[in-house]
Amino acid sequence: MKATEEHEKTLFIDDEEVSQVKLIANVCSVSVNPSCTTYTLGDGTGIIRAKEWHADDESAFNRERIMVNTYVQTFGNVKAIETERYISIFQIRPIKDHNELTHHYLEVLSVHLSITRGSLPPPQQTLPSSSFSSQSESSSLSYLPFSYSNNVSGILHNDEGFVSPLHKEIRRLVRQWGNTRKGAGENDDGMEINELVLRLQSTYGRDTVRDGVQWMINEGHLYTTMDEEHVRVTE
Repeated sequence: MKATEEHEKTLFIDDEEVSQVKLIANVCSVSVNPSCTTYTLGDGTGIIRAKEWHADDESAFNRERIMVNTYVQTFGNVKAIETERYISIFQIRPIKDHNELTHHYLEVLSVHLSITRGSLPPPQQTLPSSSFSSQSESSSLSYLPFSYSNNVSGILHNDEGFVSPLHKEIRRLVRQWGNTRKGAGENDDGMEINELVLRLQSTYGRDTVRDGVQWMINEGHLYTTMDEEHVRVTE
């Protein structure tokens, strides 16, 4: 959570402007009032408050399952009231598997290094060599086990950041659904997951589509709205 400010309304991390964050942190305190629940979160680098507005039954459900001294994953917009910054929560959930902590720390390091040092070159294949020693040496020099984008916004929001064509198609359909609703002057309550399944199951299969949607929710690409069966794209 270490960051710099160039002016009052803008947050920069590694000289990149940040408007949305994914955070895994320990719950230091919970404060409930009629309009919202405020979580004080600490990840070892600092403390920040995160506010979840009481708009639906999900916020009440979260208040029952999120407790002090437990870890949570949250996605949201970075906002400010006067001089205090806080996270306006899209989604918050308890961490049940502590491997998620390790994965998150590695992801943070990967993003930081890709921004500050640039992306590594892609893996190179080497032709077989008659000499064992020269083959081993050339292979160790030419094969690089990691590659990632040096565009911070692409990690969560560009289609290039997705693992499979399914994720790109889900994102496209959900975004298209929202734009169509807004264009017609209707409220965008999110696209129903069953509608996604109907449109994509002939290509990918029902269970695969649902698994893809759940993965995108867990990774912060989508968030649930009126209930667990309606999703919107994280913008």
